[in-house]
Order: sequence, then structure tokens, then C-alpha cells
Amino acid sequence: MSHSVPAEVDEDIAQNVVVQPENDDPLQIKLLALNFDYLLYKISDHVNALSQDTYTAIHGQQGEFDELDLPVLDASMEHILKVLLPKLCELEANLMAIGQVSDIAKLFRERILTLEQSMKKQKRR
Repeated sequence: MSHSVPAEVDEDIAQNVVVQPENDDPLQIKLLALNFDYLLYKISDHVNALSQDTYTAIHGQQGEFDELDLPVLDASMEHILKVLLPKLCELEANLMAIGQVSDIAKLFRERILTLEQSMKKQKRR
């Protein structure tokens, strides 16, 4: 059974994975770790895109505020709140998820190391 690394995976992630014969990794833990790292990469990429969209929208509106009168400014502010507030809430939720994923990743790595040590001990017997 052959697995390939998705094309979008950062080269650093792909280089850190050591390809081993399937009998050395029957549970395909290395592939699982690669997929997990790829998921973290994609989440981080999505959060960065949301952050950039928010930054662009704020700075795009900021230049217009200097030239507007107060009623127009109020209308623009209301529009920004309607558009940006959901994006900011989504960004906050994603940042919280990344924090949780980080905790999960630490536990996952600990379990992987324990499993690898257990498998090495069984091979020696």
C-alpha cells in the first residue's frame, strides 16, 4: 500500500517524514503524523488568511474615514461591524482551536513515542 504526500504540504514537513517499509510501521503512525502536521499547517494558513482579510478591510476603510462626515462615518462603522465582527469571531474561534490542537498534538506525540518504544521492545524479544 503506497501513500503519497499531498502537494500542498510544506517541504519541511515532508522532509521530516522518514519513509519506511510498511512492516516497520504497520499502524501507519508516520503517515498519521504527517496528515496531522498537514492539518495544523492548513489551519494556520486559514487563520493567516482571515487575519490578512481583516487587516486589509480595516486599512481600506481607514483611509475613507478621514474624508467622510459624521453620518457617513457612522454608516460605514455599522457596515464594518456587520462584516468584520463575524470574521473576528471566526478568527478568535480558530485561534482557540489551534490552542486546543496544540495540546492534542503534544499528547499525540507522547503516545506515538510510547507506542514506538513498545514496538521496539517487542522486536527485540
